[in-house]
Amino acid sequence: MNKGVIIGVLVALIILGGVGGGIYVANKSRPSAIPVVTPTEAMPLPTSGPVVEKAVEGVATDEAKIKIFNVVESSYEYNPSSITVNLGDKVRINYTVEGSLPHNFNIDELNVVTKQMANGSGTVEFVADKKGTFDFYCSVGNHRTLGMVGKLVVQ
Repeated sequence: MNKGVIIGVLVALIILGGVGGGIYVANKSRPSAIPVVTPTEAMPLPTSGPVVEKAVEGVATDEAKIKIFNVVESSYEYNPSSITVNLGDKVRINYTVEGSLPHNFNIDELNVVTKQMANGSGTVEFVADKKGTFDFYCSVGNHRTLGMVGKLVVQ
């Protein structure tokens, strides 16, 4: 191609780009039929009403009054091995069994029994309706005698 033709095409593109840009700017400056809403306008912050708190392990939530604990079961031990609650607390234990050995979570005095499982997780809820210190333990085989025991203290 001829250099003059190439330069002419480039000049035309620059001019058309400028005109196109001018049209875009002209359209942008016109008021839109649909109002733009900023996130703060769309979702105003509440000035009153209940405050919902994030659940913290071992702390009762305001909404449901449940004390939540995460317990890991592995190699003949519980982590944590001690849990303290108040009389009348609703307690939720989220338990995770690590490893290929099956385990479970039991508290005889409070009628808490979970199914046996390996490499899994579950949840058990109960009301701490008796004061005292109670063993939670694994009832699989001789796991309890091998030390898979923890303490639940109900004050």
